[in-house]
Amino acid sequence: MKDNNESVSHHHDHDGCGHDHHSPLEDVTHHHGREIRLEAEVQAPVEQIWAVLTDNDKIKEWFNELHINELQAGGSISFILDDEEIARYLITDLEEPHELSFTWGESGDHLVTFHLKELSENQSLLQFEEWVPEVTEHTVRDIAGWYVCIEVIGQIVEGRAPIDRPQHFLAATKEIEALLNSDSEV
Repeated sequence: MKDNNESVSHHHDHDGCGHDHHSPLEDVTHHHGREIRLEAEVQAPVEQIWAVLTDNDKIKEWFNELHINELQAGGSISFILDDEEIARYLITDLEEPHELSFTWGESGDHLVTFHLKELSENQSLLQFEEWVPEVTEHTVRDIAGWYVCIEVIGQIVEGRAPIDRPQHFLAATKEIEALLNSDSEV
């Protein structure tokens, strides 16, 4: 198996016919994409965080444009802007109250997953993962937006004062851009 952009070709002799055969695999390339992870320890039980992640009234507090249509594997989540559905994403996995995964991205080719793990009675680990087929300029803004969403979810369930979203977004954008450009684990 060759790496990403290396060609695969072969030469063999078919019963003495003496010519090369072009393999259909010769022009195939494969890009493995990249998984980007964020996590936060939150001072709240898993069930409370799950409610903020999955209840449409509570979702509006951290990501106003999202709306869950059917909360089930095979269900969907809509991205709504100015009362118009811009995109609809497939819920690929749902394990209440621990995991929610759905497609994402302009063409729905990304995968977003929220994992919740109980650390103690009133402390949980909120993990976010996004698999992106290719890191682009938009990836930085996308991940910075999710970073702010995670901060807001923590603020909501912990009852803290609202964060300065634009300031958090700007700081996250700079940090994530530096990490992605250094090819470090985010």
